[in-house]
Amino acid sequence: MVVKPPVRFQVCPQCGWSEEQGHRWDRRRQIYKTFWRSTRCPNCDVEPVRECPNCSAPIPKADADACERCGETYPWRKD
Repeated sequence: MVVKPPVRFQVCPQCGWSEEQGHRWDRRRQIYKTFWRSTRCPNCDVEPVRECPNCSAPIPKADADACERCGETYPWRKD
């Protein structure tokens, strides 16, 4: 049984731009490889955040207001 990796997002801490992590099937190894398409925000050229700054949990939803693990509000949502 092949299990696809969980959905994760990266979010720009300044403008809120978000991108889902990509998945690619590797036929040779019979596994999914994960990758990020962007290393910088296309709007403001800032490095996106890929995990909670408080507890290092991955960001599971692009529009999440707070971390699901620790409950801390994300800094880019404290408007």
